[in-house]
Amino acid sequence: MANPTTRVPKMVKDLVTRRQLSPSARPESLTEPQRRALRGILSGEVTPSFTPNLSRAMEVLIHADDTPETVELVGSVIDDPAVTSAERASAAIVLRKSSDPAAARILAENLAVDDPSIRIQVVKSLAAVGTPDQLEKLDEVEAPAGSALEKQVAFARDVIAHRSGMDIEEVSARGVTREPGKPSEMIDLSLRPLTKNALSKDRARLDGTAYMMPIGERGFRLSAGNANWSVLTNDEMLQAGGYSAMFDRSWLTAVLARFDERTNQSHVQYVVLSHPSGQTVRINVFRTDGELMYTGSLKRAKDLFEFVIRDVARKGTAPTNVSGRITKEGPVLDLTVPFGSRTKTRAGEEGVPI
Repeated sequence: MANPTTRVPKMVKDLVTRRQLSPSARPESLTEPQRRALRGILSGEVTPSFTPNLSRAMEVLIHADDTPETVELVGSVIDDPAVTSAERASAAIVLRKSSDPAAARILAENLAVDDPSIRIQVVKSLAAVGTPDQLEKLDEVEAPAGSALEKQVAFARDVIAHRSGMDIEEVSARGVTREPGKPSEMIDLSLRPLTKNALSKDRARLDGTAYMMPIGERGFRLSAGNANWSVLTNDEMLQAGGYSAMFDRSWLTAVLARFDERTNQSHVQYVVLSHPSGQTVRINVFRTDGELMYTGSLKRAKDLFEFVIRDVARKGTAPTNVSGRITKEGPVLDLTVPFGSRTKTRAGEEGVPI
């Protein structure tokens, strides 16, 4: 007679043995026997007759059963020496997809995990779901100066602070004024509003985290050459007064999700943070690895707003200057100087204040 602990529902087996799991393949709900089987696989109480992909098991379970019980179970994998480092890192990555408050607490408790590759994923996930309660723990993280971990910790602090509307210190980097290059060096840059139908499709294709930003009913398509992003705006900010609210407090203003035609999915690649500074609003665009890519400002101009965004002087930058206006219909680009190739910035190159 077969051991009942080896019996796993067929649907669960199919899900946890796939090499890749697209958003459309994830079930919105699981039956209790299916959830029980997944929990058993993760806890080791169920020994299936096949080799399960633990990362897939955690992803499916958190998607279909985002409860404190699931979050605690996935979180227990992060510091479990019995599983591989890759699986422990996956547990931290999966928690950034949870909306349960326990996720932030568990991640903060694992900031001192021994493996550096796991620790940086813990910090990345804390940026996605953390609250001001975890800022003190982030302060305790020891990171070598200039390291990827140091940038990620600073990014996590910035995102949490902006998302919560806290007072924060202004990022000191300034953009560089660029002159138009040769026509062969330039790429087309455009920004246009998304229809409700297109925005709905873009939201459905979004895989991964949106950094706990409530996505509003206004979005835009940003195209640069052959690359396309969905610009998704913060609904809380729009409800608080639209772009005028940017002069009142710090915001996680928008996220830019890059579309991949091969998978028909998009992932957030850039995060836009803003905070008031005197009569203007400072705007900083970070890549999700913590690298500050673009910086600029927004100011009032009669019945609209004017903005300018410039690339930050750094090695490997893609020289970019963009200026425009925000009208009732949304942003309008007036001037763009986008280069198609990256350059090596000279050591000590000064940014020009905007």
